Amino acid sequence: MTQRGFGLGLNCTLAGVLAGLALVALSPASVTSGTVAWRTPQVVDDVRAPVGAGALDAGPDDGGRTTGEQGALSSAALGGPGQDGTTGGDAGATALPEGGGAEDAVEPEIPDVLPTLAVPLEQVADDQPVLDPEGCNTDIRGTSAGVCRAGDPDGDVLVALNGDSHAGMWITALDEIGRDRGWQVVSLTKSSCPPAPGVEVQRPGERGGSYEQCTAYQSDVDERLQELEPDVVLLSSAAYDVPPDELAAAMARRVDSLREAGAVVGMVRDVPRVPFDMPECLLDNPGEASACAFPREEGLVRSGVGQDELAALRPAMPVLEFNDAVCPGPVCSPVLGGVVVWRDSNHLSATYVRSLRDLVEEQVTPLVEASRLPEPARTVLLEGTRLGQSSSSPSRR
Repeated sequence: MTQRGFGLGLNCTLAGVLAGLALVALSPASVTSGTVAWRTPQVVDDVRAPVGAGALDAGPDDGGRTTGEQGALSSAALGGPGQDGTTGGDAGATALPEGGGAEDAVEPEIPDVLPTLAVPLEQVADDQPVLDPEGCNTDIRGTSAGVCRAGDPDGDVLVALNGDSHAGMWITALDEIGRDRGWQVVSLTKSSCPPAPGVEVQRPGERGGSYEQCTAYQSDVDERLQELEPDVVLLSSAAYDVPPDELAAAMARRVDSLREAGAVVGMVRDVPRVPFDMPECLLDNPGEASACAFPREEGLVRSGVGQDELAALRPAMPVLEFNDAVCPGPVCSPVLGGVVVWRDSNHLSATYVRSLRDLVEEQVTPLVEASRLPEPARTVLLEGTRLGQSSSSPSRR
């Protein structure tokens, strides 16, 4: 089943169940920019033409006009905004065509000369989420769970991100969605620390050794999550030098604990990992941007250790997948829609995450709606859900 077909079916099913149970429908709330302290990069609003994932070709438009070959990028997807601010892409298109997974995608031609970029290349490394309050993300040395807040501060739904910085980077899209839909959004993340209670990982950096601060952090984050009582929790993490089965079993304990507390828990599939620092590569190879492209499958093998195993252990846990819009073909381009996709070797740039807003909303909304359902209807509805991954898309390994 295709991504959009499945999403439509799931949403219709949820709507029917919600009506049958006489539950109150969720109504979006409008929050003015002045009432929200947490802010995301303004560059996407400032660029009139679609950027990032917004420039990916979605096939026929409303008038039946085909804008490009199925699975290919639009003429503007790699070039992005031109010097005159125009593109050849479809505004508002944020997904590949139905059935257009990586195996079907036409490998894009990656230009060697960079287009006009939404964020200047020298600033890409700093294209990161702006977190509120300052210091809310727990750093390497910390053991107490901070809470970063975004979205609608008065929302009646609470969506939480938990894991390392690969979980936290999605807050850029969720902030905007939360403000539009009336969701509070929080992030409980610690640098280089997966959501895996009881597992010892190695301390990152030159010092190395046992990462005791990560182990201690897990107990505190469990307590904070219990206090917050989130409706939906999204887990994600990067690659770690831990056996995948061991890491998956530990993450499954977090999933079980959250479910027992009444939350709907989903996992965000990790993104392909670059074999080098992307902005540095582009700066070191002026006029040869294609030197910074890399194979999608190799990037996926380097990412999200234990995620496939966790999905197998907990088949009722929905899996959210955005990689067909991060790397639409068998070779990952360093730039899509005039936006550098990665701000380093493994994190998406905040501007590119924000350009994925519509896809994130499409996949998170069914989980929020499901959180209003009683068990066992919730579990039956969500079991085996693979949001965002077309039937033709390859597995991670």
